[in-house]
Amino acid sequence: MSEYVWNSSLADLILGFLKEKRALGYIYHSDELTLNRLDRHLAKLGFLEKRLDKKIVMAWLQRNPNEAESSRCRRMTTINEFAGYLVRNNYDAYVIPHKCYPKYTKDFKAYIFTEDEITAFLKAAWNYPYDKNYPQKHAEIALLFSILVNCGLRRAEVTKLRVEDVDLEHGILTILNGKNGIDRIVPMADSLTLNCREYANLYLRNSKPDEFFFPGTRLEHLLPNTLYSYFRQLLWQCDISHHGKGKGPRLHDLRHTFAVHCLSSWVKNGTDLSTALPILSKYMGHVSIAGTQKYLQFTADMYPDTTQKLEKIFGYVIPKGGNENENY
Repeated sequence: MSEYVWNSSLADLILGFLKEKRALGYIYHSDELTLNRLDRHLAKLGFLEKRLDKKIVMAWLQRNPNEAESSRCRRMTTINEFAGYLVRNNYDAYVIPHKCYPKYTKDFKAYIFTEDEITAFLKAAWNYPYDKNYPQKHAEIALLFSILVNCGLRRAEVTKLRVEDVDLEHGILTILNGKNGIDRIVPMADSLTLNCREYANLYLRNSKPDEFFFPGTRLEHLLPNTLYSYFRQLLWQCDISHHGKGKGPRLHDLRHTFAVHCLSSWVKNGTDLSTALPILSKYMGHVSIAGTQKYLQFTADMYPDTTQKLEKIFGYVIPKGGNENENY
């Protein structure tokens, strides 16, 4: 039950949106506060319609005094997700184009795991101890982190996988309604497909197609905080130092690492990046190729021996800093 009071004409739709998000495993505490502020704003205006027009959205998203651009961007993302929910439910709503998002620079730099660190991390995952109170736990952790490492999925994408989304015959994951509403298919390596088959045969024989592939303890999918706690445990087990909140390694850095290792391998093997980069962009579900291009700079930073080759082959699209607010 929400602790906030809701009075606007969109109150029931906001609550429906929050219910949907939490059913998908999102905590959504700060976002609920953002939406409650919008609700109070609409009520104060005396707005009585079941729509969200551009004038109201853009006026409400004006930068507040002393508000960081990153905070404004988070407000914008929350409102955009709610607007998308309204559109899906046949209500009129203005969805902000991605190009209109504020430009700002983050201080945080992605942590790119070395190949040795990834090997140690996956070894720790596959040797996670058996828990008699949760017999499936060790297998879920091993396979889930193997998918994150080897397929570059986002956290929510892997935890929301349903049985029917995992094609055990052809080794393909179907990602539905990913970030920015993008659907895509993600092929897996043969060895990972075999791991998925073995896991499904052991633990999902009686599962329905629409049930979660990684159900956790409550027959729902694993929650974000639970998955992060497993991630921190595995870092500790393989002696990878965590540098504190906001300094990483973060769970999302496994995705960054996947992309950088792909690009590094392609550069070393002489792969045509002008052909390969758009494929990687589609594979990872980026809004545009610009998000994937960011990894070229990460690759050059992580592997100095490839820098000259990167600059020679693809230097004209390597970002030189600036806007970090790209969906990658």
